[in-house]
Amino acid sequence: MLAVGLTLWGGVAIGGVRRTVDPGSKKLWFMAQVCCGGYTLGAYGLGEWSRRGLVASKIPGAESADPRSPEYARIEHKLLATSRWKATEVAWVYTGVAGLLNILVILDAMARAESAATGRDPRGAGSGKTATAGAT
Repeated sequence: MLAVGLTLWGGVAIGGVRRTVDPGSKKLWFMAQVCCGGYTLGAYGLGEWSRRGLVASKIPGAESADPRSPEYARIEHKLLATSRWKATEVAWVYTGVAGLLNILVILDAMARAESAATGRDPRGAGSGKTATAGAT
């Protein structure tokens, strides 16, 4: 879980909390990010809080505006900083890979649990024959 968490939060640090975990920007990358579970929900909540605070601080009366309205989205898009370096794209890749890595961890744990229950070697060792010391 440490590798998954560090990869996700490293991606958020590279791309910034306001743009990295955003289901409106890249839906497929968000689906991969969601596989991290609670980390993604935390990053998404932090990003929403930060975006709304930014819009509310720049526009009077924005805290009562509907965040799904086209006018709100246009204003929010203008206020969010963009980078000349592709930091946001790199962050999407990092956080998406973290989600997919988490799926691999879950599958590995399931395979190990099944092999422990059945008594088989989880590495899938060959035909079950043992090597002899003098075999050629």
